[in-house]
Formats: sequence, structure tokens, C-alpha cells
Amino acid sequence: MAIDGVTIERSHYVVERVREFVVKTLVRHAAKRRADFGKFAVIPTDFVGMNVIANGFYERHELTILRRLIESQGLSNTTALDIGANIGNHAVVFSKLFRDVIAFEPNPSVAALLEANIVLSNCRNVKVQRVGLGPEDAVLPFTQDSEGNDGHGSFAIKGASTIDLQVKNGDNLLREIDPEIANGRRRIGFVKCDVEGFEASVFKGLKQTLTDHSPIIVFESDQTGPGAEAYGVLQQYGYRHLYAIRETGDTIDGRLGRELKRLRSNYNFWLEPLDGIPAFWSNVIAAKHSLD
Repeated sequence: MAIDGVTIERSHYVVERVREFVVKTLVRHAAKRRADFGKFAVIPTDFVGMNVIANGFYERHELTILRRLIESQGLSNTTALDIGANIGNHAVVFSKLFRDVIAFEPNPSVAALLEANIVLSNCRNVKVQRVGLGPEDAVLPFTQDSEGNDGHGSFAIKGASTIDLQVKNGDNLLREIDPEIANGRRRIGFVKCDVEGFEASVFKGLKQTLTDHSPIIVFESDQTGPGAEAYGVLQQYGYRHLYAIRETGDTIDGRLGRELKRLRSNYNFWLEPLDGIPAFWSNVIAAKHSLD
């Protein structure tokens, strides 16, 4: 039986080789930036994965701000909660900043990659919980993002591509995971919550934990409504101080306008106190005491 050969036109071959060169160069560059954190597996078609390949980390500069904040507040002997841990971009960094980390990720395929990255990065102080957090134990529809962010999804967004996933009350689950947290022998000092609009529900289920431990909380706010609702819940627990991780051009509508602003000047990141949830997208930080 004759099998036809494969011919690649010269122009196509050149394009393939250029692509390979660019990807290999990016990966080598990213590996140097991750030298202290070990290997890291990504979903290459996902926005987080693309950033890791290109820059070594997703939200690399925001992580630098958070590291400086954590160190300034003396939280190294406390526990961190990474709620909506995705593939572990933040959890791996947190593992070097805290006594231990509990990472929550309900999406099964993403949680599998998270667990792999914990092993690849040799993070022995990170525990993974394949479950979402909410106000009560339930099975809820989880919408998976199909718009270039394969690793993301939400219990708060309604869409065509959904799966049913387990959500548990955070206070009760933490008592099961570690009794020392419940009896106060181990303090939760920091919470990162990135759950695409479901933050208020998560905080309602952590009422006792947030009241007793008073951790610093960072959460994503990309809409005034969900962000304001989440902060409203936290205010009931005594959170009175709010900050944003600002970046050059963040108040400009449209990605092109933001990028042009950054190209015309230095690209800066800084921590800024707020009176309320901003109208622009931001990672916001809530605390019961001033962080100044």
C-alpha cells in the first residue's frame, strides 16, 4: 500500500520555525523568572496560561504588591486561603509566604492541574480542596468560560456550558479540615478570593471565620454591583478599610486606550486607599485595620 508523503511549502515551514523559536524563547524566559518556584503546567489556550508562558506568572506585578503587603503585616506564621485557586498561580507563591495554604478549586479539570502544580513546585504546605465555597452546602450549576479563558468559570454567571459542582459552607468545611483553625490555635491571616462575581456568597459562608480571625482579604472586583455587594457583607463583619491595587490607565475605557497610555509612560502599580468599590476593574483589599 502506497502512503503519500507530506510536503510543507517553504513559506509555511519558515512560519512554523519562527513560531517554534518565539515559543521556546518565551518559555526559557518564563522558566528563569520561575526559577525559585519549580516547574508549572498550564492550559496554553487560557489567559492565565498565556501570561505564565509569556511572563513567568499571571498578575506578576500584583503578586509583588501582595508579597510586600504580606511581609509588612507580619503574616508569615499564619494560614492563607486561596478561594478560586485556578491552576495554582497564586497558591504556589503564597506557599513561600505563609505557614500553610488551603486552596479551593471546584472545577475538576482545573483542580487536577492545580494538584499537579503543587507537586511540580514542591509545595508541601498547600492543601487542595476540590470544592467551591458558599453560604450553604449545595450542588450548583457552574458555567465554564469558553471565551479564551478555559480555566475560568463561575457559579454567579448563567451560560450554556454548565456542569453541576459541589459548594460547601466555608465555616463548617474549615472546622472539618483543621480543628486548630476552629479553636483558634492556628490563625487565618490572609484570604484571596477570585470567584467571578460569587464573592458575596463566599463571604456569607465564612462569617464566623472572618469575624474570629480578621484576615486581610483581596478579591477581584470587575463590576460595581457584585463588588459593592461583597464589600457590603464584609462591612457587616467589621471591615472598614478598603484599598485597590491600581495600575497605569486602569480608569480608561477600552483596552486599546489603556495600552496606549501605558506605552506613552511608565507602567506603574501601587496600593491606593478607597472610600468605596471603584467603577473600574481592580483587585481590591479589605481590612479591619489601616494598612498604612
